Order: sequence, then structure tokens, then C-alpha cells
Amino acid sequence: MMRAKMWKLAVLTSLGLAACLVPALEEFDQEKPRGCNTEHPCLSGFACVEGHCQPEEGTACQPGSTAACGLEAGECQPGVRTCGDEGTYGPCVGASLPTTEVCNGKDDDCNGSTDEQLSCADAGDLCAACATEGRTCVDGTCGSCLEGYFAEGSRCLPKRALGESCAENAHCGSGFCVDGSCCDQACTGPCERCDVTRGTCSAAEDGNAGDPLCAPYLCDGTGGACPIRCAANEDCAAGVLCVNNRCGDKLPLGAACTVSGQCSSGHCVDGNCCGAAACDSPPGPCYQTAGTCSNGECSYTPRPAGTSCDDSNPGTINDVCNNSGVCAGTVPVCNTPPNTQCYNSTGSWDGAKCVYTLKAAGSSCSDGNACTTGDVCNASGTCGGSPVVCNSAPSQCHEPTGTCSGGTCSHALKPSGTSCNDGNGCTTGDVCNSFGTCGGSPVVCNTAPSQCHEPTGTCSAGTCIHALKPSGTSCNDGNACTAGDVCKSFGTCGGSTVTCPNRDSECLISRGCHASLGCVYDNKCTSLQYCNGYGQCCSKPLSINNASSMPPSCPLY
Repeated sequence: MMRAKMWKLAVLTSLGLAACLVPALEEFDQEKPRGCNTEHPCLSGFACVEGHCQPEEGTACQPGSTAACGLEAGECQPGVRTCGDEGTYGPCVGASLPTTEVCNGKDDDCNGSTDEQLSCADAGDLCAACATEGRTCVDGTCGSCLEGYFAEGSRCLPKRALGESCAENAHCGSGFCVDGSCCDQACTGPCERCDVTRGTCSAAEDGNAGDPLCAPYLCDGTGGACPIRCAANEDCAAGVLCVNNRCGDKLPLGAACTVSGQCSSGHCVDGNCCGAAACDSPPGPCYQTAGTCSNGECSYTPRPAGTSCDDSNPGTINDVCNNSGVCAGTVPVCNTPPNTQCYNSTGSWDGAKCVYTLKAAGSSCSDGNACTTGDVCNASGTCGGSPVVCNSAPSQCHEPTGTCSGGTCSHALKPSGTSCNDGNGCTTGDVCNSFGTCGGSPVVCNTAPSQCHEPTGTCSAGTCIHALKPSGTSCNDGNACTAGDVCKSFGTCGGSTVTCPNRDSECLISRGCHASLGCVYDNKCTSLQYCNGYGQCCSKPLSINNASSMPPSCPLY
């Protein structure tokens, strides 16, 4: 009780309130809310609710204590604020808040009136049926579960009383399901327990370890929070001392001690707190077996340099201690790897043999085979490359695919007579011979491009070239409308243009010259007329016997 009074006095001092607002010490007890009105306002950090002062979230309090919060009117039920370990109230938990009014005969908005501003008369009978099912009613239609009921499947069941079994908070009228029973509070403090028969939450018994554990403290039986101070060793967990009202404050390493229980390490050696129970475990074979504890740590004297020892490495010999307490021997030299291509040249001794590390996979190497290319090391320390591909025959008269031998590709000859191309445009019928050479017969140039080129020519780069005949050489340009055709200096044949005048004495009219026919004429006389040699068309004789007679229509000259 003295501890609680001292705490209350400290809180009042820290508030620094004006004298006119500071109530008596009994009024400040949060577990007994005092009355309030306009003439007697609440302290700072408290709110006046329904004529009673209720603490707000963050207000100073005694750790583990609880206080009611929220309205208790109509369908509204108060919740609980719990004082945390830091000495301030937390949020309001479990309060039933005001809701919108519905036709259910209840004060849903907690203002003292029932179903106000609603037209519930016509739906009265239907709403009555809804109420028996524990459901809300809006204009005669059943809705969700009423306050005081919870949903289980399609049904609304009455919330359960304190001490009755439950599976979740919604099943309980209090809003708290603790360890399978309805409880009057959340009962979440590590030093709180809910009575499963009465459904009430209270402080756990003095000496309880707490859930979760309050270590290094034990519950003191007065509140729900873990204590933060102790008065005697019995207030602390087993093996923990109460020093200066704090559990676990034992002596540090190196501090003078008389018994091990005084030390945080649990070991008092040579009159001071030590990190080990005894100094009899030297760090190596080159230290004296017995050591001493100084400044909380064991120290050991090195053996004389040259003292024989065992460094626990079977691959060393002549193991001796040096003047720093290190045991070492001679290690064999490892410089003969399995191969120098894919292993590093220097290895290490593992106690039984030399171990060599591999070069990185992909490192360039030589496998000694001239018929492979791109040789690299693999992850197993082997050097290898890809086979040389022989697919570049030396000529058209060798097989395209060959074989590699000694780093050189060999290609078999194709059969004699195999068609090929010797790359010379002035040969024809190219074929391979028995020596792998491609060749053909010379191209014969005996087809002159025109009458004005010599008939026999020469071949150059696959093209026959014929010399021009001398200018003036007689030729025929094949055009009946020219005459006197001769070769020109450019190798073309041509002549003078032929004229085609009318042949009047023969009664012929010129139509011009046709390249293949020459001069073309039209006869101006019909088939019943003849030309009289003077350019006139006369009627033919009426009979053969009178052929010599002139027709009367033909004039005489």
C-alpha cells in the first residue's frame, strides 16, 4: 500500500496542476471515478461522461490498473482502458458505441429516446417477429443481429454471460472471450487471470511468473502489469538478486566478490567475478595448464619457446612452441599439380596430401591435340577443345568434307570428269582431271557480230572480240530502201536512201518505200482499164478480136 501511495504522490507532483483543480488524493484514485458537472470539472486528461470522470488515452496511471470508458446508456455499454507498463492508459477496448436508430423498440443511438424520427407503426407486427429472432428491423424487414446477439450461421443467438463458454469476443455480452470463457475485461495483462467460474478478471497471485513471462520479475499480486521494481530477492525470478530495488543487478566481470551468486557471470574466481568457472582451459598446447583470472578473464602464461608440442596437423613435422604461445611445424612444399594447364601451380597441404586448386572454368589451355581448337579448362581440371572442322576444300576438284591429321585438313579428289568451273571465261566444258585440277577447252570465236566484223575473233575474259572490216567493204544492210550498202568505220552496214517517184507513164502512184519490199505503187486504173502508156486509163477492148481497136472513150495522141 505504501508503494501505491508513493506512486500517486509522484503522479500528482508531475502533473503540476493549478491548486484550484487538484482534488484530494482519494479523488485521484482512477479505480474510483469521481462525479463531475459544470461546477466540478474533471482533471486534465479526464473526460466527464454521464456525470463521472473517465481517463482519456495517454493519461498517467498506475501500471496494471484499469478504468471504465464510454457511455452506459440505451444499447451502449462501457469498455475498459488498461494502464500499460509505461504508466499511461491505452485505448478504450470493448465499448458498445451508438448506432443508427432502427425500428426495434430500442435506444440504438443512446440518446434516451427509442425509435425516434422513424415510422414504425405499420411494421410493428413484423418488427416484433424480428425482435424475437434477435434481429434489427427496418420498415418491417429483418436485418442484422441486434446488440446483445451474435451471428452463428443463419441464426442470431443471445450473447453469453460472464463465465459462460465462448470461442470469440463477439459471443460474449462483455465483448471479451478469455481462455474460452466470457470475462468482464480483456484481461491481457501478463499478471492478470480471468476466473472461469465468475468471469471476472483479477491480478494473478503473488509470485506468479506472468504470461508472457515477467522475468526477471515475478507478479506481485496487486496489478495486471509486470512489476518494474523489487523489495527483496523473493520478488525476482529464481537465481536473480534484488539489488537497489532492481532484479538482476549483479556484479560485472572483474568486480571483487566472495561468492559466485554475486556475479552476473555466476563465477567468482580468485576473489573477482570471472567469465569462466575455473581457469584450467588454456587456449592451446603452448600455454601453462593453470591460469589466473584478472579483470574478469582467464589468462595463461606461454610455455618457453622451443617446447615440443602438437599443432594437431598430421602434415607438419618438428612442431614446437614460439614465444607467442603458438605451436607450429614445417609444412611440405606443394608445387607439382596434376597438370599445369588447368591447376594452379602452387598447392596447400591438408594434413595428408597436397591439394591444388583448379583454374577458373573457361581458362585458356592446350590439350596437345592439333586437331582441336578453342581449348579451355572445364570444372574438373581437364583441358579440351572442339574438333577442327575440315569444310574448306582447296579446290572444286576436292571433296568438301575432309579429315584432320596432325593439325592439317586432307580432302579426297573428286572423280575425273566431275563438272567444275576453272574461273576462265574463255574455256568451256570445264571438268576435274586426275590431279585435282579444273580445266576446259578454249572458246572458239567464229561468229562475227555483223557483216562488217572479221569472221574469226579472239576471246578475252569470256567475251569474243572480232576486228572491224575496212570502211567501204561491200555489205548488205537488209534494207530494200537503201542502195550501195558498204561498211562504215564503226562496224555498221548502210547505204544511200532509195527514192520512189510516181511512174506516170505506167499509171502507177508511189506509196513510198518498204524496208523489205522496196518501192510500193498503187495502179490508178481499175481491172477493166489499161494504161495507154501516156498516163491515161482506157477501157479495155470489148472482145479479143477487137483488141487492136481503141475504145471510143480513150483519146488519141
